[in-house]
Amino acid sequence: MTDSGSKVSKGFLSFLYKPEEDINYTFILSAYGVCTLLSAVLYFVEKFLLVDAVRGYWIVFAPFVVMLPWAFVMRLRAASTFADSKKTKSD
Repeated sequence: MTDSGSKVSKGFLSFLYKPEEDINYTFILSAYGVCTLLSAVLYFVEKFLLVDAVRGYWIVFAPFVVMLPWAFVMRLRAASTFADSKKTKSD
């Protein structure tokens, strides 16, 4: 196997768990948090306040609930990884 073949197998889908320096993970985490909150509010209004006007709208924002922990982990990894690299560049 060539060296480039091993890079493909190692790096396949690495964007899912290795943060990139040019992506603002704080913004992503904030957006996912707002959408998760919106989903929770819409769910509460539909189920407990029994407002038919918002019936089913919470499901549109439900995927953000699942992705919120991923965004949090990526934000922590990016903060630790890029803070370390900035310290070594300045030294």
